[in-house]
Amino acid sequence: MMVKRKIAWKRITLICLMLGVTSCLLVYMCSTKGDPVCKGIDVKIRNPEKAKLITAGDFRRMIEQSKVAGKGKPLNDNVIRKTLKLVESKSSVKNALVYQTGDSILHVELEQRIPVVRILTSLGSCYLDSEGIAFPVSERYACDVPLITGKIRLPAEGKMMRDTLFARNLLAFVKFIADDAFWNAQIQQIDVDENKNVELAVCSDSHLIRFGQLHGYKKKLDNLLTFYRKVNPYYRAENEAPYTILDLRFDKQIVAVTK
Repeated sequence: MMVKRKIAWKRITLICLMLGVTSCLLVYMCSTKGDPVCKGIDVKIRNPEKAKLITAGDFRRMIEQSKVAGKGKPLNDNVIRKTLKLVESKSSVKNALVYQTGDSILHVELEQRIPVVRILTSLGSCYLDSEGIAFPVSERYACDVPLITGKIRLPAEGKMMRDTLFARNLLAFVKFIADDAFWNAQIQQIDVDENKNVELAVCSDSHLIRFGQLHGYKKKLDNLLTFYRKVNPYYRAENEAPYTILDLRFDKQIVAVTK
């Protein structure tokens, strides 16, 4: 006579789970065996003199708080890859390099994006670098760059402005200003209306420049510079020019609106 035995499925399941956990622990121990232990994180910013939006301390704390790497933690290729991915996830970082040295120090070298203009809208604010990439402003440091206001779309963080003719012209215009010592010091604000016409506010705050469309901006700025050089000297004795608006929207001429 055959006797049927009741199979203890719960006990078998529990044994399988314990074997699985033990296997995972063994795999983890084998994978980390021999890895050096991190003795510290050294962060260097290659271009700190150009902007102070981020600091080495900021990134050191970010890495440690993420628990990806830090003092006393294993140091291997996987940790280096994860640290690089974490650092590059910040839109204010243009380039980054992460490596370890024989003294078990994790080194992070990065290049920050340099603002050339700031966009301010009702939805928020951001900086743009010379490539048109948007990244956040800092609460503790403000870069002295021209301000763009008015009817303009705020780019998403880490993204470029929408690829339109106006966006390309605007970025080229901003780059031209940033690369020119006179215009970079002179132009403080760029206001855009719903028809993509531009007005410029200058640092003297004595007059407004109705620039119009941005195409042909180099010729317009050349004409404006000629006007400043030939006309403004006549008013230096009075310390104030008699015009409040300079209108550059007309071909081959500048219309001055008097007070």
